[in-house]
Amino acid sequence: MDRFQSHLHGVTLNRPPNPPKNRSSSFRPFRHTSTATALNLVSALCDVARIVQNELEVVTRQLQAEQKKRGDRPRIGEREAGLADRSQDLHGKKVKLGEVLAEFFDGWVSAGWRG
Repeated sequence: MDRFQSHLHGVTLNRPPNPPKNRSSSFRPFRHTSTATALNLVSALCDVARIVQNELEVVTRQLQAEQKKRGDRPRIGEREAGLADRSQDLHGKKVKLGEVLAEFFDGWVSAGWRG
């Protein structure tokens, strides 16, 4: 993903150094295509992040219900342990997706995205 991301940033944001006036337009289709690709990728990542967030909320509610059912008993049931593992897994995915989205955004903003 890092190589793909750096390639999209490079094509989208960088213009060739001192291009001749009649040659700068020849790079425009590549910049536009890579921008559209990057925006579609970010949109898809946002959709995945929304799905992960919704699933995390459901698992968290289920885990809280299991903990409430257990009460003061010290033994954790199989279902509660499974939900706790699933919750940790989803939280890790949410954090990773947030990092990837932040990298894309920071890369465009810091490089002066021209759209």
